[in-house]
Amino acid sequence: MHEGFGAFDARDFTAAVSFFAPDIEWDFSALPGEGVVRGRDDLRAYFEGLNQVWAEMTNDIEKIEEVGEDRVIVLARLRARGLRSGVDVDAPVAYLWEIRDGTPVRIRLFFDRDEAQRAGTAETA
Repeated sequence: MHEGFGAFDARDFTAAVSFFAPDIEWDFSALPGEGVVRGRDDLRAYFEGLNQVWAEMTNDIEKIEEVGEDRVIVLARLRARGLRSGVDVDAPVAYLWEIRDGTPVRIRLFFDRDEAQRAGTAETA
């Protein structure tokens, strides 16, 4: 996980998506107007598109919690600076990861960490 986030932070999106299953699903529905991105190629393209909006973007991992045999929640701080506006963003986020055979197959973004915890617990029940 750390390697994938590190590659993302370095804007090496090809390396970042290589840590995921070929049919990865990343759910960005927590963001206005966004949805689910499927597959490594589309995820890499999505990440590359962020360069058109954000001058900087990093995820500082604060904690990784197991919430089941095949799920973890990554608590992080999303820090970004708008490309044109220069506006800084510093937001607590949570990523609910579903892992199969050691490889991430589905990730959901949450801005409400409690909601991520509830979702992770509900999905394992």
